[in-house]
Amino acid sequence: RILPGETDRYRFTARRGQRLVCAVQARALIPFLADAVPGWFQAVLTLRDASGAEVAYCDDYRLQPDPVILFEAPADGEYTVEIRDALFRGREDFVYRLALGELPFVTGVWPPGGPADQPCSVCLSGWNLDATNLTVRLPRPGIHRLEPLGGARWLNEVRFAADTLPEIADAEPNDTPAAAQSLAGPVIVNGRVDRPGDADCFALTGRTGEVLVAEVRARRLGSPLDARLTLSDPARRVLAANDDHADPGAGLDTHHADPYLRVTLPATGRYLLRLEDTQG
Repeated sequence: RILPGETDRYRFTARRGQRLVCAVQARALIPFLADAVPGWFQAVLTLRDASGAEVAYCDDYRLQPDPVILFEAPADGEYTVEIRDALFRGREDFVYRLALGELPFVTGVWPPGGPADQPCSVCLSGWNLDATNLTVRLPRPGIHRLEPLGGARWLNEVRFAADTLPEIADAEPNDTPAAAQSLAGPVIVNGRVDRPGDADCFALTGRTGEVLVAEVRARRLGSPLDARLTLSDPARRVLAANDDHADPGAGLDTHHADPYLRVTLPATGRYLLRLEDTQG
């Protein structure tokens, strides 16, 4: 618990090369304090070596408010982790749980989804994982929580989408209109914005009066992507664009970062759909 002006410190010994995870649950425990200003506990973590020098700092993990430090110890020795509120506030209900150690933590899932009620091979990236490949079979459409085999647990929640539509992967290079990947709907594309400035372009043929729906699921699956969708007509004029679309079913996600488009097509021809991160 953090009281006004307080910093809690914990000292531990690490060996060179240890891959340590230091993760806080604070906002995850109490998402909103109705009578507080601004209404929540914003925890920050600082990691220091034996000399007191800062070696790592975090106030958010990607776009989640609770901080996580992924740290490979550069030398044997004693380290200290500090936790406090970003503005040095505190109350009796500024509570937290701090996990520290060589703990299993997943940083990426590929693909982010698959067909419902069929075996799907999933590749994981992360820290201290016993296995990075698993086969899952999810019985019904929706967003599910993945679990490792054998009854173990990862430190963080890992989400995976299941659906009944046909599925394909994005095919690079598809960064420009000239190299756009052809789509025939209805379809789900499992894609990845894998470098700064990357954009994925998709071309599809539509007829006058057809209704095109395009929706991204990224943030709702735990991705740091803040996607933007842009639809252009056959003359390359922008018909519609969307950055954020509110999803009442998104629970405690306060930034509805996944875009959604619904457009009645004005003419028959080849349309271009461009997906990119809003900040490049």
